Amino acid sequence: MPQFVAVAVISAIAPFGLIVAAAVWPEPASRIPAHWDFAGTPSLEGSAAVFWVSLVPALACFGVAIVCAIFLRDDVGRWGTAAGLGALTLAGAFPALIWPVGQVTARMPGLDDQIGAPFLLYGIAFLLGAASFAIAAARAVRAPAAEGFGEAVG
Repeated sequence: MPQFVAVAVISAIAPFGLIVAAAVWPEPASRIPAHWDFAGTPSLEGSAAVFWVSLVPALACFGVAIVCAIFLRDDVGRWGTAAGLGALTLAGAFPALIWPVGQVTARMPGLDDQIGAPFLLYGIAFLLGAASFAIAAARAVRAPAAEGFGEAVG
């Protein structure tokens, strides 16, 4: 189904975008804020560790999207499949943005590593999830072939 292939391509944007961002990032910070508590105090983590923690789930979701593109049939339900594929893309894109958000936050000394405007980058994950949902939902669902109809009884 071409829509499922398109969703797999969309789910590839986040992990491969992260790889490209890390490759071209000018002087990445060695330690970046990666986790905030309720008081807004960040814990600084090693940049390489945050990169891998960001990349692995994004690649796993991309792998699941490939499996879905290969094995999902045309007669699966429209809305449930669209919701599942949209959530899958969102679940892969959101962690892939942890490293870039941490790098941008570390470069903004006025933020003092606090939550700020760089968190708007997480909107990219929602846009990718919504795009996957819309593409998966915009397809015609074929009814499963009826078995046994038209055969002579007796």
